[in-house]
Amino acid sequence: MLTAFVAVASAAETPVFTVIAKGGHLIPDKLVIPAGQRVKLIFQNQGPGPEEFEIAEMRIEKVLAEGAESFAVLPPRKSGDRIRLFGDFHPDSAVCNITVQ
Repeated sequence: MLTAFVAVASAAETPVFTVIAKGGHLIPDKLVIPAGQRVKLIFQNQGPGPEEFEIAEMRIEKVLAEGAESFAVLPPRKSGDRIRLFGDFHPDSAVCNITVQ
């Protein structure tokens, strides 16, 4: 029983951030996440049309239909790391630069 409690407590402490695809852009376009912790990113596609959320260096790809939502959990990263999250269907305009601090 103690093991289940610890797992629930750890999950509750995971920081959660939401990135929205809307009109060919990602909102927010800049994000700061904490160093040394797992982080949950929630992806929402508000359209129009499908979008693919991608972090190439981590091999994370989430293709979402308009109105869909998904998530990914990032492993702990060190302070100063930079991560480029982009919308593969709009790679020039749908970008969120993530900084680890």
